[in-house]
Amino acid sequence: MAAVAAILIKCQGSAPVDALAAGLRAVAVQAKRAGWPVERIVAYAWESGTRPGPEVYAYLWLRAPRETQAQVLPAFALIVAGLPAQALALERVDERSGASQGRSAPVHYVVETDVVAGMEPEVYGWYDEEHMAGLAAVPGTVRAQRFTNLAGSPRLYACYDLESAATRDTPEWLAVRGTDWAARARPHFRNTKRTTFERLFDIAAAAPPRRGA
Repeated sequence: MAAVAAILIKCQGSAPVDALAAGLRAVAVQAKRAGWPVERIVAYAWESGTRPGPEVYAYLWLRAPRETQAQVLPAFALIVAGLPAQALALERVDERSGASQGRSAPVHYVVETDVVAGMEPEVYGWYDEEHMAGLAAVPGTVRAQRFTNLAGSPRLYACYDLESAATRDTPEWLAVRGTDWAARARPHFRNTKRTTFERLFDIAAAAPPRRGA
């Protein structure tokens, strides 16, 4: 049985921040009615501004992990602020406090990937025993998390909340990415996508948005 920590809403396109917030709150209402207790909504986009886009990732964080046997979320009406959207159920499998824990983290870096069949022990072991801890220890990292996408592909989501995008260019970060184990594990990635987002808002599910919060 999986324990879902968040519903990830992926929106394609550009829309005003206020409209995005209203649309995501409407999805949160649907989720609550279906038994998914959404508490907070944290949204990120490729770029900031009054009309961010072209892709928005919004995490609907649940008040407590929801255990479920289903791999499919309820049939939400997934049009958010006029944009087509997709909902994924994320089970958190790892969470590390970063070297900069407690500081503001306006940057959200996401690695999404599948893993070659049979190579999961190599890749997951690398994440569990070396990679997540190593990147969490880099100055500028506020939090590191890894999730399993219960809705399908890409299956693995590694998420890093950072003080600045420049954190990923520091010698400490590059050293963690360049280990021998990293060189063995990374070739087994498939369908990989890496995206650096900027935070749009972090709001209570029923509250109005506060830009840059």
